[in-house]
Amino acid sequence: NLGANINVKNSSNDLNAINTFYTNATDSTMVVDQRTQGKSRGNIYTSNLSYTEPISKIGSLQVSYSPSWNRYTSNQLTNKYDGATQSYSLLDPILSNNFLNNITTQSGGLSYRQKGKKYNFNVGANYQTVDLSSEQTFPLTLSVSKKFENILPTAMYQYTFDNKGNLRFFYRTSTNAPSVTQLQN
Repeated sequence: NLGANINVKNSSNDLNAINTFYTNATDSTMVVDQRTQGKSRGNIYTSNLSYTEPISKIGSLQVSYSPSWNRYTSNQLTNKYDGATQSYSLLDPILSNNFLNNITTQSGGLSYRQKGKKYNFNVGANYQTVDLSSEQTFPLTLSVSKKFENILPTAMYQYTFDNKGNLRFFYRTSTNAPSVTQLQN
């Protein structure tokens, strides 16, 4: 099983606000007039390989391997309004940045399945490693590299009643890496 997903997003936001601050001593007013241009791109590639081996008339073992590769870029430029040029030409480096995020996930698992006349159950676990590598290149150069390891158990039980109704219980675990916007300043 192979999968690919590509997302591209372009955005433009204008903020024009008058903020008034009230304090005991004096009051002050601050005008904010800025434009933010953003562009982000995400490339996600996934695969899944599994093998099932019967070990009895009603039981089987399944071995699985699922790698994935995610690459995200996000560039955001915020400009303040310049009254002299009547344009948004004053770069605000505090609210601007370029960011790259790479996530590599490796997951391997083993599960046991048993199927009877009225029941079906499956128990298993996956061992998962996630390598997160992030780099900001503007306005400052910063980098982060983290590795996460998890054991993710799963379980399922299904019972079928005589009147063709059934009862199912699932227990699944998963992890989600932070998005590029959560990591970006």
